Amino acid sequence: MKTKLKKDFKIAFCCEPVETRLGMASVIAVLKANGFTNCDVFFGDSGTLERDVISYNPDVLAYGLYSNEAAVAIERLNKIKREINPFVVVGGMHATFFPESVKEESIDAACIGEGEYAILELCEKLRQGESYTSVASLWIKTNGTIIKNDIRPFIKGLDSLPFPDREIFYRKSEELRTTPLKHFFSSRGCPYPCSFCFAEQYSAMNNDKDFCRFHSPEYLIKQIKEIKDKYPLDTIKFFDSTFTLNYTHVRTFLPLYKKEIGLPYLICSRFDRITDEIAKLLKETGCDRLGIGLESGDESMRNNVLKKRLKDEDIYKGAAILNKYGLRVETTNMIGLPGETLKQAFKTIKMNQKIKVRFAQFCIFIPEPKTELARYCVKHGYLKKDFDFKNLPRSYHSGESPLKQKDIKKLCKLHMFADYAIHYPFLNPLIRFLIILPNNDIYRFIYQIPYLVRAVRYKDDTFFKLIRRYWFRAVKQSY
Repeated sequence: MKTKLKKDFKIAFCCEPVETRLGMASVIAVLKANGFTNCDVFFGDSGTLERDVISYNPDVLAYGLYSNEAAVAIERLNKIKREINPFVVVGGMHATFFPESVKEESIDAACIGEGEYAILELCEKLRQGESYTSVASLWIKTNGTIIKNDIRPFIKGLDSLPFPDREIFYRKSEELRTTPLKHFFSSRGCPYPCSFCFAEQYSAMNNDKDFCRFHSPEYLIKQIKEIKDKYPLDTIKFFDSTFTLNYTHVRTFLPLYKKEIGLPYLICSRFDRITDEIAKLLKETGCDRLGIGLESGDESMRNNVLKKRLKDEDIYKGAAILNKYGLRVETTNMIGLPGETLKQAFKTIKMNQKIKVRFAQFCIFIPEPKTELARYCVKHGYLKKDFDFKNLPRSYHSGESPLKQKDIKKLCKLHMFADYAIHYPFLNPLIRFLIILPNNDIYRFIYQIPYLVRAVRYKDDTFFKLIRRYWFRAVKQSY
């Protein structure tokens, strides 16, 4: 299919939350490096996305989606398409695992996998008026037919990419620009087969080749320095799924980071990827805290259902090492897992107490479509066979679960009080009573208090900005 040549070519990027999505920022950077300088970003949570996009009138509209955002995004696209007619391509995890979303009337293409060069090639062909139906990594709808192109290989040399374009996000949001904590990725990919995550299936799409890749220390230092020189930056969060996966990379990068940057930093890791040597290095180079996925305190649930490959002894050993060096540990946990009982959920609370976490984030389990655990939920009757994954709750913190099982409403309410149960165990009898009562807005405000206290304590932003942020989250249930 051919198009007419467009000289003044505009590209709109959309996402639901007001946040700097680094994957999208990387796509924008590649486009700008190749002459597509007329780009803009629009946020669903701004409340004016449809009106603003219609006013901008782009040639291409690229929407980055997670599955729990798909339903509202499609509604927005339908409204936009009634007024203007951009070429709409959806990307992100939802498009990668649900490329059939291209069947939606308002969507023209779905991007599978990494989007930098797929979107670049698409825009080049659209601008030049050339046929675009054979672009690798895209499923394209044309004349009622879906053309399913193969996924392109993962990008091997990550250092070949320009730095993500954050400025386009910062122009739209003063809060994003001025927040003193900013995110960076030092790698892409994850080798672990957790059943609730996309990683294993994502890797298999490319025959498990080149999935785990790392930026060089020099590239990372240069990128961080650029941001540090231009914007407020007091703390860095490395958003890699397991920052300590590659010990050689860590040993090389962190001493250079301490010398050249020297700011406190946060990482995500696993208890079984913590050694005495690595913990000592983290402490010496400014690691402020670690986010680690515990997920469940019940070993059978964690390994047989969630496929974490993480034994209780690994958790206690890793936590003991981190506590030895005074490294603050924050865990991520799930409640409302398929088949989970209240007894198992309280085991998760108890394990967090034992390992002396500083903060524990509890999320309600939401089955991501086409993951192993989503199939498990359907097979065992926790989800109906015809369940529409577009109807997933918008937030992991909403207090709602799509699963059908005993005590699910109590489990959903327990997640709002879990951090209190960990740090103030004398409240447990009261909490057991509160989860019997109907859900209400007061619970959501109570749930936000530990998050606010943590953010103020760690100076993640100014006090008044944090108050506004967590008030918004409590009211809108938006994360």
